[in-house]
Amino acid sequence: KDKLQTFFRFLDVDGSGEIDHDELSAVLAQIGFQFPEADVDMLFRKIDDDSSGTIECDEFITWWEGLNFFNALEYGSRHFDDGN
Repeated sequence: KDKLQTFFRFLDVDGSGEIDHDELSAVLAQIGFQFPEADVDMLFRKIDDDSSGTIECDEFITWWEGLNFFNALEYGSRHFDDGN
């Protein structure tokens, strides 16, 4: 859980304690994932369990721990831009 909290703080670019849509989109692009905006919107809504418009750390951890790793890898590989 500590590692996930550290990762959450990395994603929380402005240090507000919450991840907003723009932060999520920017970090995904920064690490090389080129998601269509509709997919970023869908992901954000899925993680933002209370529909507050921001992702809190507990929501992020709950979502992360519930991921099916292989489905996440498959989805990510379809959207990863390796520059080729």
